Amino acid sequence: MKIYRPKAFCIQLRPKHKVFDNLVQLGGAEALEFRVAAHHLTGVPLQDMPIRPDVLLCCINRRGKRIIPRGHDVLHEGDTVIVVSTFEGMNDLQDIFLPTAGGREK
Repeated sequence: MKIYRPKAFCIQLRPKHKVFDNLVQLGGAEALEFRVAAHHLTGVPLQDMPIRPDVLLCCINRRGKRIIPRGHDVLHEGDTVIVVSTFEGMNDLQDIFLPTAGGREK
């Protein structure tokens, strides 16, 4: 188990996924929290979302309940999500998606 201590808060990650191993090996990963606004991908199962390969969605917070995301989970407007990534310059949730499939070019 690895513990990362980003600037403002501490988050404990228990890796079960190869993506986490890749993020740790690359170094420089940061944890960010975003609020989910209306988006064409809300309501779409995570397994069907075009999430960048250098992003790990770690937690969905929905009305005070913490959800460890699985492929069948969906994002709802008003949720907050915690992501870990080595991708620099992420400013909002759109940035976790591949540029050609819902996010923005950087």
